[in-house]
Amino acid sequence: MSTTASQCPQCQVIPLEQLHESKHNPRRHFDGPAMEELVASIRELGILTPLLVRPNKNGFEIAAGHRRYRAAKVAALATVPCLVREMTDLQFMEILNIENLQREDVHPLDEAGGYEALMAAPYKMKVEVLAQKVGKSVKYVYDRIKLLALTKPARDLFWSGRIDAGHAILLARLTPVEQARVIGNGNKDVQYSDGGLFQSCRGLYDDEGGYDDSQVKAVSVRELQAWIDRHIRFTGKHVDPMLFPETVAQITNATEMKRKIIEITHEYLADDDVRQADKAKVYGERAWTRADGQEDSKVCDYAVLGVIASGPGRGQAFDVCVRKDKCLVHWGKEIRAREKRVKERESGNTAAVSKADTAAANDRQRRNDEYERLQRKRKDWEKCTPAVLKAIDARLPSLSAKATGPLGDLLLKAFADWGRAKTSVPRGKTAEDLVRHLAGLYLCRVANDYDAFEKFPKLAKYLGVDLRAILTPEPKGEQAKKAKAA
Repeated sequence: MSTTASQCPQCQVIPLEQLHESKHNPRRHFDGPAMEELVASIRELGILTPLLVRPNKNGFEIAAGHRRYRAAKVAALATVPCLVREMTDLQFMEILNIENLQREDVHPLDEAGGYEALMAAPYKMKVEVLAQKVGKSVKYVYDRIKLLALTKPARDLFWSGRIDAGHAILLARLTPVEQARVIGNGNKDVQYSDGGLFQSCRGLYDDEGGYDDSQVKAVSVRELQAWIDRHIRFTGKHVDPMLFPETVAQITNATEMKRKIIEITHEYLADDDVRQADKAKVYGERAWTRADGQEDSKVCDYAVLGVIASGPGRGQAFDVCVRKDKCLVHWGKEIRAREKRVKERESGNTAAVSKADTAAANDRQRRNDEYERLQRKRKDWEKCTPAVLKAIDARLPSLSAKATGPLGDLLLKAFADWGRAKTSVPRGKTAEDLVRHLAGLYLCRVANDYDAFEKFPKLAKYLGVDLRAILTPEPKGEQAKKAKAA
C-alpha cells in the first residue's frame, strides 16, 4: 500500500511495516492490563492520536507512540496515522525520552534509563535542565537516576511489583552489599525474612479461610527507613550530596582543616550490624556530648566532628566532645568525681571508696533504667506516628498562615539550629514577610559557610544582585592564568 497524505501536510497514514521502534526508547515494559485495554480500544475505535515519527533510511523511526504501535500490531492494523517530522538526533532524543517519561504508566526504571540517556554523551544534559524540561524537581530526577544503582535482585523485586518506588529509592541509596542485607531472604516466599525489607504475613488467613504462614510482604517505606537507620552504618566516606548537603560540607571542611571525624549514635549502643560493618568505633550516647553551641550545648577546645552512624538522626553531623579525661567544660563533674575516688583509694579510706563505688553503681543502674524507659516510649511513639501526623494534617488547613501565628513560630524554630544567623529583614506580620525573613536567614548562613566565596556569588546573581563591584578582584596574574587555561 502506498503512503497517502491526509488534510494536514505533516500527517500521513503509513503502513505498519514501514515503521520501526527506536533502539533508544526508554520504555522496556509494555505488558499488563493497560496494554490490553489499549488494544481493545484500538480494535474498536482505531488510533485517535497519531504517532510521531521521523524519516530515515529504514522507513520511519518512532519518537512517540511505541505503545500504540505495538497495540496496532496486536490488533492487526495495516496502517496507522503518523505525524512526520524532520528532527536532529538531540531533538529526537528529547522527544523520545521526555514525551514518553511524562506518561503516568511508565515504570520508574524505564524513566531512569531515559534520563540517563539524555545526561550521557553526546547530549550531556545537566540534571537541572532536564528537571526543567520534564517539569519535575531536581531531587525527583536525581532519585529516579539513582534507581539505576539497584542490584539485579532489587530490580527484579521492583519490576514484579513486590516493592514500590519508595522502597526502591531507599535501596538504591545503599551499596550492593547493603542492598543484599536489606533484602535478606525475603525475595523468596519463606516464613521469616532476615532482612529489613520484608515481613512475614504469618497469622493472616487466605482466601479459602486457611491459615497462611508462608508468605511475606514488604514493610512500609517508613518502616524500611527506620530499619536502615538502625542497621545500616552511615559513614563519611561516600556521602550523597543531594541527600546530606550539610553533612558533606561539614565533612569536607573538617577534612581540609585536618580535624578528627568520629561516628556517634544517640542510642546507648549501636546495633551489632553497625558495629561489625566497620572497624571504626561508634560512640554511644554516654560517650559524647554536643559541643557546637547549639541546643544548649557549649563549645570547647577538644571538639571533633561527630557523624551519626545509626539510629535517630542518621547522617547528621555536628561538633561533639568525647574527652572525658581532659575537658572540664563538658566532663568536669565526672573528672572531679574520678579524681576524688583516686585520692580516697590512695589514702586507704575504704569506707569512702565503698560508698563512692556504690554511688557509681547506683548511677549506672539509674541511667540504664532511664535508657530502657526512653526506648519503650520511642517504640510506642513510632506506632502512633501515622495517626498523630494524620491529625496534624487535618488541623493545619484551619490554622492562620500569618507570620506571627503558630505556624510562623514553627518555621522560625526550624531555622533555630542555624546559630547566630541574622538578617535586617523583619519577620513582619504576613506570610510573605516571613518568607523574606527566612530567606534572609538562609542567605546569612550561606554567606558564612567555609565555601561561601564559591557559592554565594552565584546565589546572589540568581536573586539579581551582582557582587562584582563589591568583591575584591583577583590579581591580574591570576586572571591571565585563567584566561590562558580557558
